[in-house]
Amino acid sequence: MTPTETKSGVTLLREKDAPYEELAPGREVTQVVDNLDVGDLGGGFFRQTKPGAEYTCKVLGNEILFVYEGELEVVSEDGSSVVAHSGEGILIEQGTTVTFRGNEGTRHFWVIHPAIY
Repeated sequence: MTPTETKSGVTLLREKDAPYEELAPGREVTQVVDNLDVGDLGGGFFRQTKPGAEYTCKVLGNEILFVYEGELEVVSEDGSSVVAHSGEGILIEQGTTVTFRGNEGTRHFWVIHPAIY
């Protein structure tokens, strides 16, 4: 990804400029922040392209998700869950194993530290 616009250490990130790749069936991700030289920070855009798609992983850094369209559910190993709607965010602590679930069309921006993906 080429930054859309950088001025005096400030970069504008646009979803339309970030190529998506399939993370799991029905779930696509970009790593737009990872492609910039900003040290130990990663992140990008995410979108759910199919209904009912899930993705389970151990989160290897402290991760923040900001939902800007749709609804995202994050389910912990013990079965407890947190649901964020448009305009809300979720913080996941490093080392936590979770399952991500969203409605088709759900979109969020994610940031992780350290950048390990």
